[in-house]
Amino acid sequence: MLDRLKSKRAKSVLLIGMGFFIFLSPLQGEIARLEISASYFYPIEKAFRNIYGKGVKYGFDIGRDIWKNLELHIEFHYYHKRGKLTYTREGTRVIIRPLGAQLRYVFLKKKVHLYAGGGLTYNIFEERNPIGTTVKESKFGFSVRTGGYTRIKGLKKVVKEFIIDIYISYNYCRMKPVEIGFNIGGLDTGVAVGFTF
Repeated sequence: MLDRLKSKRAKSVLLIGMGFFIFLSPLQGEIARLEISASYFYPIEKAFRNIYGKGVKYGFDIGRDIWKNLELHIEFHYYHKRGKLTYTREGTRVIIRPLGAQLRYVFLKKKVHLYAGGGLTYNIFEERNPIGTTVKESKFGFSVRTGGYTRIKGLKKVVKEFIIDIYISYNYCRMKPVEIGFNIGGLDTGVAVGFTF
């Protein structure tokens, strides 16, 4: 019952975010963009690193200009890693799915557009082991991000521009899916590619 309520809450957050995005779209119809990303994820919590280490996180981002140098982004990331429990050395795996909404301010618009921003995230944590035990938890957190992207002319009548975005981000979300609480977030250094339309 509790898992269903949390799932409904996550869906509500997603729908509200997308509705907010669509509602604002008429304010600045010039630039909208779609990106996919890959980043090197470094968990801040030592206990988390001892079990799972570091790894690659994948993401999806849809964004648009909403006012002058301000951009709104809805993003989803996926992290999956196998590890071994500290004491028993049993195999286990973790899945983390952060869903977020960010405002980013572009403070330099030249060949490279530099930006910084932050927002809220809704983080879904899931841990599974070979004996069939699954631990799930979900909670709100926050994220900050800075980076720079460049635009390359696209193909006429297909896409306006191609985008290459290099960034560093930090996500914080402290939860207690087991007896010990910990921060499931960390630092990401990544690159995203996409296009505007």
